[in-house]
Amino acid sequence: MANNLPETQKTFHGYRILRPISTADDTDLGAATLKFSRRPNSAVLVPEATGLVEIGFFGTDAADEILNWTLYAYKQDDYAGESEWEGPATYIANGTATLGTGQTGETNEFFADTIAITSQGWPKTVQVSDSTNNRFARLSFDLLDYRMALAILTKDTAASMGAVITWTY
Repeated sequence: MANNLPETQKTFHGYRILRPISTADDTDLGAATLKFSRRPNSAVLVPEATGLVEIGFFGTDAADEILNWTLYAYKQDDYAGESEWEGPATYIANGTATLGTGQTGETNEFFADTIAITSQGWPKTVQVSDSTNNRFARLSFDLLDYRMALAILTKDTAASMGAVITWTY
């Protein structure tokens, strides 16, 4: 990865970092953040005319460790210009991810091989691809006309956690 880029602009095995690996739990968006307000700096810009979006998770400690995830999306404020991204944050889905034995290339860092969706509030179905087989599991969905994605992650039994995103046009 290029060291001079912000974490959310770095690539990771063909994916862009959606949420850098960290031992710190994220704070879920409260009522104050869900209102019409600037999006968090950790949200990742997705190019216009994006089709399918895929999100995967990774973490440290050992296989079979669990992390919790919640996904949100933001639209562009057409009146504020390209640099302004306004709320409200729109809930996509939430659930859990379980680390498998597939390593990311870093010591004791594993891809999630199992993803479970607890609930979803997205107009189109969010689905899990390639789960429970010790390969890299992914969430797949249409981002519709939203342009930013945000992952909120908390530890269950995993020591640390992160997320990656990719998309098609």
